[in-house]
Amino acid sequence: MLTTNASSKIFSKASTAELVGHTRKVHCLSWNPKGGLLGSGGVDCVARIWDVEKLQQKAELEGHTSSIEQLKWDPTANVFFVSASLDHKVLFWDLRARNSEPVASVETQGENINLAWSQDGVYCAVGDKDDNLSFIDVRKFDFFERFQFAEEVNEFKWSPSGPFFFMTLGKEVLVFRWPTMEQQLRLQVHADRCYCLEFDRSGRYFALGGADSIISLWETEYMLCTWTVDRLEYPIRTISFSHDGQFIAAGSEDSVIDISDILNGRQTYALGVKGATNVVAWHPSRHLLAYATEEEYSRDGVAIHLYGTISKDNI
Repeated sequence: MLTTNASSKIFSKASTAELVGHTRKVHCLSWNPKGGLLGSGGVDCVARIWDVEKLQQKAELEGHTSSIEQLKWDPTANVFFVSASLDHKVLFWDLRARNSEPVASVETQGENINLAWSQDGVYCAVGDKDDNLSFIDVRKFDFFERFQFAEEVNEFKWSPSGPFFFMTLGKEVLVFRWPTMEQQLRLQVHADRCYCLEFDRSGRYFALGGADSIISLWETEYMLCTWTVDRLEYPIRTISFSHDGQFIAAGSEDSVIDISDILNGRQTYALGVKGATNVVAWHPSRHLLAYATEEEYSRDGVAIHLYGTISKDNI
């Protein structure tokens, strides 16, 4: 872990940059495994891929007819990703395809709002506004299993450290054994609905954020809460761990992105923003935070912001 002085040095030397191209609000950001490419999507229905080293757009991919709410890269491939939209479609993309069209399209039951990949890249989970949770076998581009819940389903993830699937359900977190989906645990974790769920890379910890404006850190072995913080005034919309497990970034409708020290939850940095934060995403191998807000856009388009170690030369 970094010392406090080392942490301060990271943020004192941070640079900023913008990626401009979307014409309406950006709702999702995702780094490919190597970190050279950043995927984005939003209300303009276009998936965009950015070359972060050159700070320019690499690909503009059309196929959705409504807002793209989630975009996630295959954890085992740097050129393959999936996008989910309110148009009841999940589209799979391969950047090697010559025609810039999706390699597969899967119709879903509802308006899609969340996505997750299994660690081996074989399965993709998608959740919709009607609280349906569907698992897609990516080898067949067909459904493996479907579930419907009576309570609000938000984020879900496969654990990096074992054969378990975690999901938020209302104020609770449910843990299932994968792939049987046998329920192992149901635990109330917040005073109001949980919106965000994220693991650190090792799978030792996961963080939650909810409508109660609280950020909480949990260790997975015994499912115990390590700390909670309530510095932000509005519901937590988005959470991300840094690659080294040192920091947690969280965004809301507040005028700052809160960056916490994972050891104790203390605020390491408050990054000022203009407008509510829709998404934060740490780079997979450096202290570089990508984020998108609901600030008004310029004539050139909507900006995706980068904060931290922009270039490899500065690492």
